[in-house]
Amino acid sequence: MDDLVDLAGVFLARGGSECPVAVLTGSRGCGKTAGLETLGLELDQQVPYAVIDCATVTAGTRELLSTLAFEMNYQCGAYGRLSFPRLVTGLLVIPLQLDFVSGNGQRAREQVTAALEQYRNVDRLRQFIADLATSAIKVLPLVRDAPAVDVVTRYGTDLLVDGLVAGRIGRKVVLGPGQDWYGHQDRNFKKNPLDALVALNKRASRPNEGSNLRLVAELLWAAFLADLHANFSDASGWNLNCAVLLDNADSPAGLQFLDELGKARADRRAARPRDEPDPLTVIATSRGTIPERVLAAGWTPTPLCDASYADYDQLVSTGQTERGWYPLLLPDLTEAEVSNMVASLELRGVTDQRISPVLYRFTGGHPGAVHRIVGALTSSPDPANLASVLGAPEPRALKAERLTNGARLLRQLTNGLSQSASKDLTTCAAARHIDDASALALDSELLTGSSTAQREIFAPELWVKDAAGSTVMLPVLRRLLLRRLAGSPEDWSTTFEWLKMASVTAGAVSGELYYALALAEVEPVVRRLPALLTELGAVAWLSLLHAVTTAPRAAAPTAAGPSDPAEVTKLTTWAGPRDMPVAAIGGLVAALWLLSNSLSAHDRPDLCTEAATSLDDIAPYAGAGRMVLRAEAQKYYRLAAAG
Repeated sequence: MDDLVDLAGVFLARGGSECPVAVLTGSRGCGKTAGLETLGLELDQQVPYAVIDCATVTAGTRELLSTLAFEMNYQCGAYGRLSFPRLVTGLLVIPLQLDFVSGNGQRAREQVTAALEQYRNVDRLRQFIADLATSAIKVLPLVRDAPAVDVVTRYGTDLLVDGLVAGRIGRKVVLGPGQDWYGHQDRNFKKNPLDALVALNKRASRPNEGSNLRLVAELLWAAFLADLHANFSDASGWNLNCAVLLDNADSPAGLQFLDELGKARADRRAARPRDEPDPLTVIATSRGTIPERVLAAGWTPTPLCDASYADYDQLVSTGQTERGWYPLLLPDLTEAEVSNMVASLELRGVTDQRISPVLYRFTGGHPGAVHRIVGALTSSPDPANLASVLGAPEPRALKAERLTNGARLLRQLTNGLSQSASKDLTTCAAARHIDDASALALDSELLTGSSTAQREIFAPELWVKDAAGSTVMLPVLRRLLLRRLAGSPEDWSTTFEWLKMASVTAGAVSGELYYALALAEVEPVVRRLPALLTELGAVAWLSLLHAVTTAPRAAAPTAAGPSDPAEVTKLTTWAGPRDMPVAAIGGLVAALWLLSNSLSAHDRPDLCTEAATSLDDIAPYAGAGRMVLRAEAQKYYRLAAAG
């Protein structure tokens, strides 16, 4: 998460630059929430900040802004406590029972004046603040204090009163700038502050009329931002913004928060274009909804390692993203990072060089999956056999249900999906990529869920771009679902047969051979390949071969033990040793197919050796491409030697 911490430092710096909402996105379980937790630890006692899990929020703007004010009132080093007199004044006035009938509004103005005068009494103000805290959203921070400790208990109402409505020299300001601001609102209005407050109360009391709810939210947001500006303009040495960390920002509450913030910022920027941007850095997590809303068609989030202000400015200037939004893609782990994690365990009896390639291939570097499996390796009697690790019971914990490591990982990756969506997603796991999965959904009648379920299974967080640029199901999720699909041989055969015939109809040779191999039709696949070697040439033929042999295998090894490399012979008994190059191609296809599906590091050397010798045997039949195949053989000899 070093890249994320570094980027947050850039966006927190006060330098007159516009601060877009940084939106962390990526596949399900890639570490978005963990990234916010890391940032929270870095920010704690450094700058005022708030953490909100939007998935738990059911209240409205009033309660949300109250929560932000409380969280940012936290004692924080050189920043001390922030004051929010403008926001608190509005919150004081909203619940008043005003008389809108008598006279021309004079009675209502008098009532507002009297009510605000009453809050000169510190005890009365303290009680209001305590009530406000109690009614605010109960959103527990990710990194502060123990659960069930609300803001009143955490801070104490005296601290809240002093921070929320006191000036930096200790003067109570509820009846000063807090009230006066409603007259001009930093937009050169010439309103009577009391009239503006009466209008605020009236709109808040009639939220279902016209645009009242929106107008109240806009005014409270404007007051909140004005308070932040005032705090920073009165201070020196505050070189970093405040921060808000929003988890699950795709939820209705999160989208409302960000939309209202964006509108408030735009309004203030239009009224005061020479002002420094508001001192608020927002970092949110999204499962894909927000990037889809703000990115231009065809564009994707910026990889976190490439993120910068310059990149954001470039995206805005070229119309790739809306102003004020910066979608960022959290990366998967590299093979080297996975290897380092395994090496740190110092496992006995097996080298990390043997385990790491298997683990990386199975997970695709997915952070959540890698961390869970690595955590289970030390307790496994055979850590080199990933099938046994996945099939072992998860470590004992206070859980209502103890699952295997593999089942727990699959549950985490599919958490929140409906039962019908989960079933259809299992069917779609058979598809090579999203285009084939879409064909299954539209034409096969094999998916039984509703249109809502289909929206769930095609959610952006479940699909990623592969090295070739195709959109594919999250690799570790697909592998786990394929294991589930293999538990129903009839469903496996029906689904892959439909996909094979669809590829035949479309003239997609690669797809046809891929799905045929998934159906264990080894001989028909192999007998197509000699002619294709002559037709395509060695380089393109190898590319096709590798694509085809990544096909899943229903008879994948189980937790009972590793697969048997001798299966190469079993899969090619139909090929006579003199039937060349068919026999050699059969050995190569079988070895690569088994290697692609093996979950055991024990298999790797023998299967790589089989692939290498088969390539050497095929080379004389490759014409001008023989050296290409010889070089490929040497690659597999090296892999075999490495273990």
